[in-house]
This record gives sequence, C-alpha cells and structure tokens, in this order.
Amino acid sequence: MRFVIPIFSVVWALLEGVRLWLGFSGNLRERVPELAAFVLLTVFPQIPIVILLGFVAVDRVPADLVTAFPQLVFLVLEAVLAFRSVRALMRKQTAEFFRACQTDVEDSARADAAEMAEEDADRGASTFDGSQSARTPIPDGLMSHTGEPGVADVMAAAGVGLRRTLTGQGSGSRLLKED
Repeated sequence: MRFVIPIFSVVWALLEGVRLWLGFSGNLRERVPELAAFVLLTVFPQIPIVILLGFVAVDRVPADLVTAFPQLVFLVLEAVLAFRSVRALMRKQTAEFFRACQTDVEDSARADAAEMAEEDADRGASTFDGSQSARTPIPDGLMSHTGEPGVADVMAAAGVGLRRTLTGQGSGSRLLKED
C-alpha cells in the first residue's frame, strides 16, 4: 500500500489534464468522440481514484477527506451533465444529417423534374398532340378532393401510365398497338 497511493496520485494528475482538455475541446467543437472520452475518463478512472485517495487510503491527512468529498460530487455531476450533453449532441447531429440527406434528395428530384420538363418542351407537339406528355402525369381531377393521393388515386395514375406504356404513347417503342 506504500507505493499504491503515489502511483494513483500520479495517474490521477496526468489523466486530469487530458480529461479536462477532452471535455473543453469536445464541448467547444461539438465533437462526440472527445465528449465521450471525457465521460469515460470521468467515470473510470477518475471517480475510483478520488474515492481511493480520499476515503479508502490508510495514511491520509484530514484535508484529504475535506477535499475529496466536494471533488467527488463535482466529478459525478460532470459525468451526468456530460453524458446528457453527448446524448443531446448526438441527436442534434443525427437530425442535421437526415435534414442534409433529405435536402440532397429533394434537390436531386427538382433537378430531375426540371430536366424532364426541358425534354418535354424540346419534343413539343412534333411527337405528341400537346395534351400528352412523355412522362405520365396524374390525370386531372384525381387529387382534387383533399390534395393527398389515396390508394384509388395512385392506382388510377398507374393505370394511365401503364396504358400509355403499352400503347406506345409514353415511350419511343410500341409494345402494343391499338387497332
């Protein structure tokens, strides 16, 4: 036990600086790995070392007990608050990621729609009679009731698209001809 106290004191002193730096930089940069490392270094080995040095050690001075108790309270409080911060930061970053993915998909869909509109405009009335399009739109009146398509609306739109595809009105090749 004679060498255990000095060894744990040195380990505590070295890890305390690293732990505080990880917590500070992880908090300012909003980085989950640094904050998670801060929580782990707080829970183990800092809390057990403070308990050992302040409450369990045989040869301690009265000041050890007086300083160990508030330090233990602050370490536990830091661990709880840092854990909650890591959890909130993970939720925030996950939401930002999904918003970015959704924006990318929406931008891609808008670009595809603009490209299709250009293609349809370039084809003009030379291929179609003006009321038909190379793409299958939802027929007029299908979504007028609530603005949200129902099962019947989707099936009707799919039927129009299938009819156009089979009769060759929706593509350059004719699979079926109506006689």
